[in-house]
Amino acid sequence: MAPGLQLFINIEQAYGVEVLNMVRKWEVQEINRGIVREQLRFCTICSNRRILPKFTNIMSSVNNRRAREIAVACGRRLLKCAIAHLHSTIQRLGKEIKEHKEQVTGKLDWVLLAKFEDKISGVSRAKASKKRFALDQKLERLVDNEKKGSDRWVRNFSSKPFSEAENRSSPNV
Repeated sequence: MAPGLQLFINIEQAYGVEVLNMVRKWEVQEINRGIVREQLRFCTICSNRRILPKFTNIMSSVNNRRAREIAVACGRRLLKCAIAHLHSTIQRLGKEIKEHKEQVTGKLDWVLLAKFEDKISGVSRAKASKKRFALDQKLERLVDNEKKGSDRWVRNFSSKPFSEAENRSSPNV
């Protein structure tokens, strides 16, 4: 049996299901806060680098330069809204964690509480680290796509070579 599982079984046996449920809520909120922090980090990096994540993509039914500019501006505003929402979520989770911790502190002895804090901290860090790795990979793909999109590639399928003027004015293919 995993050491963390034994800790939860000990809490249930010694203090009851109600205390175990409070401890579990505390653990879940702490994990969520770590994941939301990583999402905030990802969105902030995207904003600083002026890269739009996929969730901000807005497609316009009008295909011209002005429509694309408006869609990008809306995407940037959407990213700012997401960052603000993530900040407020972290604050809300912090308050909820504090409440759960205070409830549990009154019911558990300090030795068991310290063990549980260590366990929650370790699990939370592991989940946040896993999320960071996934978001870092996503960021790399976004940066790579941004670099590819900035280079203008012209593909000539005909036997006649393009002139320099045609190469400059051709859209990406």
